[in-house]
Order: sequence, then C-alpha cells, then structure tokens
Amino acid sequence: MLQDLFPRDHRRYECSRCGAELEAFACWLVEQGHRRHPLRLHLHRAREALGRSHRFRSGAMFREADLREAFVVPGASAYMYSCTGRIFSRFLADTKRLIRVERTDPLSLLCRRYRQYLAEVRGFSVPSLQHH
Repeated sequence: MLQDLFPRDHRRYECSRCGAELEAFACWLVEQGHRRHPLRLHLHRAREALGRSHRFRSGAMFREADLREAFVVPGASAYMYSCTGRIFSRFLADTKRLIRVERTDPLSLLCRRYRQYLAEVRGFSVPSLQHH
C-alpha cells in the first residue's frame, strides 16, 4: 500500500521505526473511505510524529497519553497534527493496540457508575450499553 501511495519515497515509510504500523494505518484509512491526498497527508504526519518520539516501537502497544503528546506540535500545522493523532488513535483502538488512559474526573466517574448500574441492575447487554 505504501509503495502505491508514495512511489518515490515509500522506503522512508517502510524503513521507519513504525513502518508496519504505517502500512496497516494506510490500509485502514483506505477501508474507512479516505481519499488519496488526505490519506497521504495523514501518513506523512503520523510518520513525523512517531519518528520524533522514542516511546514507540513497531509491534508494541501504544499508550494513549504518549500518542497525545507525540501529535502536539507548535505552529500553523498544529490542528492538522491533532486531527491525525485522533484518527491514528481510532485506528489503534480498532486494532486493539491502544492502552487507554483511565479518566478520574467527576463526570467520567459518574458516567462509569451509571454504565455499571445499567449493566448490573438493569441488565443491559453490551450493544445496548454502547447505544445508550
């Protein structure tokens, strides 16, 4: 997939520290219906962000907090990097490779208690919980 998207520069993507993830991310983006040009831009930003940090290794699990930090950049392109970071996080969550951060703010605790109530007391199934 990377060779099709980057005919001249595909080696840079394949030989990067997270080359396997970039290849899988490209395939996932195509499955999600992303167009060629935005897809290439997301891959470029992902390669840059993952390459700057030494916390990421190919084949390892990714921590949500580390990803957020990696995709924060100063300047005019900060918004685009944060968008790519959110999309990359969704990709990792779909492939079961994201370690989520447990939130402890009051609203998150209330939502967790309500979800637990719906599951244990009301007997909601998992799909019902997700839709509720």
